[in-house]
Amino acid sequence: MNLIVPDFVAQGTAYSYTDPGDGNNTLVSQTQSVTAEIGLDGTVGSLDPVATTAGNTYYGNWDYTYDDDSSSWIPNPGASYGQVEYSFNAAGQETYYAYNQSGQTVLQYVYKQWTDSSGSLVNGWVGTTTVYDSAGRQTDTTKPPTSIRRRTRRRTSRSRRRSCR
Repeated sequence: MNLIVPDFVAQGTAYSYTDPGDGNNTLVSQTQSVTAEIGLDGTVGSLDPVATTAGNTYYGNWDYTYDDDSSSWIPNPGASYGQVEYSFNAAGQETYYAYNQSGQTVLQYVYKQWTDSSGSLVNGWVGTTTVYDSAGRQTDTTKPPTSIRRRTRRRTSRSRRRSCR
């Protein structure tokens, strides 16, 4: 009796990295959910993207300006080489980031829609700011008003805990 075993189908995540030409080729630029056909010998026959789940764009050389007075490259406000400039999730929502000179996140913002107190829909930028002391320790964080966060927060159902006796 001959037993025929078909190839396996697997699900996983594929990672794409930044272009080696920008000097930072170890940064993840995109992740995708994929399915793959795997042969009995372990070879991958096909790799098919199912969905793009996330992505990042990083600050690079182009985010710096040469200053003749100091003979040095100065980062544009908020830019920090190699840090995430903006990211996107599976829904396509983009989140932007700005950094201080130490590379710490000082601003994180996203374009949102919410309902104001009169019931009208409002579109605008919603951000979180973070402040650090001279030792680099986080000292303060300012978040959007609760009414905006409540409208944009993902809702989850709470399950009740039951004890078994």
